[in-house]
Amino acid sequence: MIPQSQYKISASSFYDLSRCRRRVYMDLHGNPEEKSEHSEFLQLLWKRGFQIEKKVLDQIVKEKPVCAVEGIASLETFEQTLALMKQGVPLIYQGVLIFQDKIGRPDLLQRTEGKSGLGGYYYSPCDIKSGRATRSKDSEDLKSHYANQMLFYAELLEAIQGRKPEQGSIIQVDGEIMIFDMDDYFSDYEEVKASVHAIVYDKDEPEPLIGGVCKECVWSKPCLKWAEDKRDPSLLFYMGKQKYKLREKGIHTIEDLAKIDVQAFLRPPLKIHRVAEDTLLQWKRRAQVWVDGRPIVHTSPNLRSARREVFYDIEDDPSSNHVYLHGFIERIDGKTGEFKSFLAIEPLEEKRAAKETWAYIETLSEKDIIYHYGSYENTKLSHLQKKYSLPEETFQKFRRLHVDLCEVVKQSSDWPLTSYGIKSIAKFLGFRWTSEDASGANSIAWYTDYQKDPVGNKDLLEKILTYNREDCEAMIVVHDWLSMNSK
Repeated sequence: MIPQSQYKISASSFYDLSRCRRRVYMDLHGNPEEKSEHSEFLQLLWKRGFQIEKKVLDQIVKEKPVCAVEGIASLETFEQTLALMKQGVPLIYQGVLIFQDKIGRPDLLQRTEGKSGLGGYYYSPCDIKSGRATRSKDSEDLKSHYANQMLFYAELLEAIQGRKPEQGSIIQVDGEIMIFDMDDYFSDYEEVKASVHAIVYDKDEPEPLIGGVCKECVWSKPCLKWAEDKRDPSLLFYMGKQKYKLREKGIHTIEDLAKIDVQAFLRPPLKIHRVAEDTLLQWKRRAQVWVDGRPIVHTSPNLRSARREVFYDIEDDPSSNHVYLHGFIERIDGKTGEFKSFLAIEPLEEKRAAKETWAYIETLSEKDIIYHYGSYENTKLSHLQKKYSLPEETFQKFRRLHVDLCEVVKQSSDWPLTSYGIKSIAKFLGFRWTSEDASGANSIAWYTDYQKDPVGNKDLLEKILTYNREDCEAMIVVHDWLSMNSK
């Protein structure tokens, strides 16, 4: 049997490349000892992906026979797949495709009529996705990483069966099937494939770009260490790929950026294409804050005074579009009250929890303020209002009272931090969550496990409520720091 290490390129290489080129490099060339375990949340997403696949497969089996290939992807399971292809079975589930250094495992291989090396038919790839396949709800343009994966399968099939499938298909989370022409995405695929080959065989090592995508990555620790050792500008909040523009002008480190003469970078030869003065000033200020190691308030924050301040946080599961917890802490005349929560223990209770939240908002006066961190609360309340036909005027009242504290932070202050999320900033200010692994992602994992056995897992419910309460308390810490340090 061919050793698994011989297969250098897989469909996941194309998916990972779209999110982080360095991930592809590290998976092949990184030190395994530096690799972290996959998070509970990521494992949960995989499990849900399998559940969605099974649900779709159960429906397909009712309509036509499906032959499944079981076992890990290997030469043996490839030979099983090839035997089924030669038999001409209508559908092959989890078939394995191998050619030279490439290995792929599409969810389905569908028999299609037409000449090939197999005879009067050939196979086309189909994948089952736990989301939408297009870039947006109204778009017909396939997401690039999905398209590249499908063209990779098509390339393998061409080598194996002597004919390249003209079309591919994706079954979306809502059951809708999207069929697309492979040639529409071929030029982009060739460019991406060249990048993959350079990383795999030339060991073309991409530099880390520190950002939000790093949060769930198993290689985040060595990448962060690299950036810190190099004093890489991508450590600065919202810098990302812009660091390459700086490098072209001789700016290699955070210290370099902190010392720039902004006016000199507004004209040739140092002028950076499409980077205005305001952006340069922001970059320099953030670099100076990073060097000093102390946050600053550079613009008076938009924090109006109110007798009653409400700090609000929700917990939801985006993969199932289910809001399972609304949490509030009130502060009246500077005195912090008890934590209030409206919990949906089961998904069917979401409407009841939403109605309780609506009733609570209705008790607030027009002079009160509702603080939340990020746009999620506003987005989710809008969704719940439409989903359950809840009073529009109550939602509009929330819109009048709410203040996104995250936007206040971004517009008025700078921090020596890569992320301006509530966890990063509140921890910097000394706040600590009870659970060391506290996060929105892990809250979803705890909630999922709790639902399996509510009686036996009461401790998980308490963990979720504590986490939500502490998110509200963290907001208070950040709010008060901004107020005390405002100009």
